[in-house]
Amino acid sequence: MTPEARLGYVVTMFPRLSETFILGEILELERRGWRPVIFTRKPAGHQPVHADYARILGKVIQVGVTRPRDWPGLLLDHTLLLLKRPRPWMREARTVLFRRRASARRKFLVAGRVARRALALGLTHLHAHFAADNAKIARTAARLTGQSFSFTAHAKDIWVKTPPDSLRRLMGSARFTVTICRYNLDHLLPLAPDPKRLHLIYNGLNTSKFRRPPSRRNGNGPRELLAVGRLVPKKGFDILPETCRILRGRGFDFRCRLVGDGELRSSLETAVRDHGLQDRLLLEGPRAQERLIDTYLARADILLAPCIIAPNGDRDGIPTVILEALSMGIPVVAAAVAGIPEVIHPRVTGILVEPGSPSALARAAAELIRNPGLAARLGRAGARRVREMFDIEENVGRLDRLFRGGGG
Repeated sequence: MTPEARLGYVVTMFPRLSETFILGEILELERRGWRPVIFTRKPAGHQPVHADYARILGKVIQVGVTRPRDWPGLLLDHTLLLLKRPRPWMREARTVLFRRRASARRKFLVAGRVARRALALGLTHLHAHFAADNAKIARTAARLTGQSFSFTAHAKDIWVKTPPDSLRRLMGSARFTVTICRYNLDHLLPLAPDPKRLHLIYNGLNTSKFRRPPSRRNGNGPRELLAVGRLVPKKGFDILPETCRILRGRGFDFRCRLVGDGELRSSLETAVRDHGLQDRLLLEGPRAQERLIDTYLARADILLAPCIIAPNGDRDGIPTVILEALSMGIPVVAAAVAGIPEVIHPRVTGILVEPGSPSALARAAAELIRNPGLAARLGRAGARRVREMFDIEENVGRLDRLFRGGGG
């Protein structure tokens, strides 16, 4: 398969503030000559948009059915597909429409929209990010068109949304499967019908974007702590108010900025008020990547990543912000969860703490505040680790080879 044999990407939402790993991957593939057509199931929201989205050269096509005005186009797509590929359409329709749940029927309808456009655009392979809805839509679209498909498995999609039997079937029908950390790989390998078609490829990072400015410190001012991510349970940000209360009680001069938005914002705001932390824990809201780098990462002394395994089993793979911070030489205190220990080696490239423990998080942050030499050493080692493991050219190059039919 070559760039001339065109590639389609199936994603949930594009652009999306939290999925810079998909953005970086597509930009690197375009640099290598590909022009992926991006099929997005949902319209972009009203959050800030990273400037790099303007660099995307490929088409972005919305295929979701979210509004009444989408239905005429849906009917036309399936009618044209039925006329062009009657046998595959009837086979998938019998399997999905009359024997399975409403969610499977919805995925079939969206897959028909992807399939019709894939045929019209001459695509020959579909790749999905996330093993739940997107991979299943790509698989059905591939069956409707006679194309191949693959997918990248990340986090909630394999730990919560997709049962083991479904993962086994997806991997069995995919040309190849990628996952983004060894922790996930160990979970998926026993389910893989052909382990040779399951590949570990860490998300790539364009480290040239994440460079520390020469003069970053504010003299003898407060230490700047930073946490970044969606305000959802698995990020563990609910312990930040208590962590900040402990640090304040021990006499540390600091500010902790939390960048992101989500379902826990209201409860965090309440905790900040209840603890009187309005001048210590600042909820900054969502920010585009450029502002995150220039305004927050550039000034941060320590990144806090207190991730947990949520009650429903949801968990991160390796949060991208950890890689971004390390690339800029910022020491990281993170919980020992999921794939995080693959990049944070205790007291070598960062500090690992017990998940869900504000006292442990505060103790580690306090140590780095007191010992700037240790903080600097961990930051330098972390930056080397990121360059070795997460270089975007190297990692997307492996994906490129898979798309072309070679090994990863």
